[in-house]
Amino acid sequence: MESTTLAAISRSVALLFMASSAFPALAQTDLTELSLEQLLNVDIVSASHFTQKVNEAPSAVTIIRNEEIRQYGWRNLAEVLNSVRGFQTTYDRYFHYAGIRGFLPPGDYNSRMLLMVDGYRTNDNVFDQASIGNEFVLDLDLVDHIEIVRGPSSPVYGGNAFFGAINVITKRGKDIGGGEIAASAGSFDTYKGRATFGKMLDNGMDIVLSYSGLNSIGQTLNFPEFNNPATNNGWASGADKGNFNKLFAKLGLGGFYLETAWSRRIKGLPTGAFGTVFNNPGTNITDEYGIVDARYTDYVGRGLEFTGRTFYGNYNYAGNYLIDNPPLPPTWIRLTAAGGGVEAKMVATRWQGHQGVLGLDYQRNIRQDQINFDAGAATQCFANASATPCLDSRASGSRLGLFAQDDIDLRENLKFSASLRYDRSSVAQERINPRLGLIYKPRQTSVLKLLYGSAFRAPNAYELNYTFPGAFPQIGNPALKPETIQTTEMVWEQFLGNDTRIQASAYVYQINDWIVQVSTLSGALQFQNQPVVKGKGLEFEGEQRFASGAQLRASLAAQFVPDRPNGALNSAPEYLVKANYSTPLFGSNTWRTGIEAQYVDRCATPSGWIGGYTLANATLLWQPRANGQGSELSFSAYNLFDKRYQQAFPDTSLTSGVPRETLAQDGRTWRLKYLAASDAFSCLHFFCSARPAVCPASYGNGAG
Repeated sequence: MESTTLAAISRSVALLFMASSAFPALAQTDLTELSLEQLLNVDIVSASHFTQKVNEAPSAVTIIRNEEIRQYGWRNLAEVLNSVRGFQTTYDRYFHYAGIRGFLPPGDYNSRMLLMVDGYRTNDNVFDQASIGNEFVLDLDLVDHIEIVRGPSSPVYGGNAFFGAINVITKRGKDIGGGEIAASAGSFDTYKGRATFGKMLDNGMDIVLSYSGLNSIGQTLNFPEFNNPATNNGWASGADKGNFNKLFAKLGLGGFYLETAWSRRIKGLPTGAFGTVFNNPGTNITDEYGIVDARYTDYVGRGLEFTGRTFYGNYNYAGNYLIDNPPLPPTWIRLTAAGGGVEAKMVATRWQGHQGVLGLDYQRNIRQDQINFDAGAATQCFANASATPCLDSRASGSRLGLFAQDDIDLRENLKFSASLRYDRSSVAQERINPRLGLIYKPRQTSVLKLLYGSAFRAPNAYELNYTFPGAFPQIGNPALKPETIQTTEMVWEQFLGNDTRIQASAYVYQINDWIVQVSTLSGALQFQNQPVVKGKGLEFEGEQRFASGAQLRASLAAQFVPDRPNGALNSAPEYLVKANYSTPLFGSNTWRTGIEAQYVDRCATPSGWIGGYTLANATLLWQPRANGQGSELSFSAYNLFDKRYQQAFPDTSLTSGVPRETLAQDGRTWRLKYLAASDAFSCLHFFCSARPAVCPASYGNGAG
């Protein structure tokens, strides 16, 4: 191990108070008032398809609360995940990618992670992509909390829950309590606005309506590999711009909920990747998501609860690529996906020492279309160079899953959990995956979990069918087999008093028939199944709450997975060290600061290694009302010390002939954000927070 790695780990270990970051949220409970020990018994819903206590879930779980999102100034889901133990995110100025437990192969669009919003699957049905950047369908301000479940979750959710599942739980109208207007400004002329209304009406109907929009001019970036006069000496100007629009609506009455969300993002591609013309803002992509989800839950008696849902979603991707091979016209890529389905489950509450669920889900993929063509020749790709026909893949498919779980109380302090799921699809045929867990509580302040699970991931439409001819070709592989994983894990959690918690976990896993993109003998890229890949790791996390109101969370993840298994690249770091510290200022919660530090170890590139780096972020938050409602002003600085660092970005499609293996990331950036709620539009709140003695008790002093 390098000395820099040892030094970084040594510095961080001093911060580790070793407690879990699992902070579930209850709709009517102020979690900031609960001790860490009390938080162990808060309910979650994502680990088993039904509500259960964190300490009884057959998984290692992390919960991120809305309070933390505000305190640390996180702008998108990728930044949230980057703060979580065992996760690392990268960015190629196109999409954000998440590595989990030492697994981050290039070319994977987060397809081994299931991403849900209120239990609805948001992975599209072409890439199976979990979108975690600005293209994510939901504004982060609407999040109540995020439940992150590690380990194979296919026995509960089916495909894509390979390394885990993430469920983003949205706020209810009663949580918002009126109108909100938020505005922010940031580096590179980045401006965002949001208008939200949320309310529970007198008849019990709960309503949320929200619109968000962002526009950014983007950076002027330098790429040394293009350093010649013909390509502006490596400078790309005006090509990094982007914008998005998002709509969200939710209506609830009794056990019925109807949700719909829509988002549209346009993003420039400044890197010259995929053989595109460098420093030309005409290369851009558009991705659009739309979802409708209706669900109904009712207690049917004898300890049984029924939930039924129906859903529909669509995904559209349009890529306009100006290929650097004149006089050929631009290449257009169109992906269109749509699908709908139903889900039904019966949950048994506590009954004679049992708690369980029995259910089914069905999804019909109506469209999984992939098309590319030249702008000047709609029937052929690269018509001026060859007669290779354009890709026109019109696919469809379906999947059916039957699942069951039973949690059995063997003793008062010993529980056995068993899950089993049967899946059948037009791609993966028949699959059966079990999950087993033994949860033992030797005392009230200790929990030990022994876990085993298996999961599968069927090849998606992109891996099976996508073909792109020309100078940098890619070919489909309809012969791909599903990949599978078996994971064994041990989780230990210990409380030291009410305000200190430590957690440790150890895991091993084996992946069979790993699907990875490789270069064929002809030079074309293709997804192929590879032999066995084995991984193992250790994770430690700690949390301390102080009497002053300060909170500290720190973690260390050591993940040992081959860097080049079977000759394919895995660009995940071996060590991740993270710390988050939040504290009130000036003796009250009116002012608060959140400081975040992260160390990322070196990782592999196609021909060598890229060095590790340490980053720090800081947020100053003004919040005149202690319950988190009302006016709010924050200033955040990201990459506070302006660290110059690189991330792996394999791309050999450069006209300069120089392979690019890394991509420079942002230096120091900033954001200023203001939020006003319906009862806090007046400057009186700001005045009274500074002079509480001359104001009514209901203003500025945390009383209301």
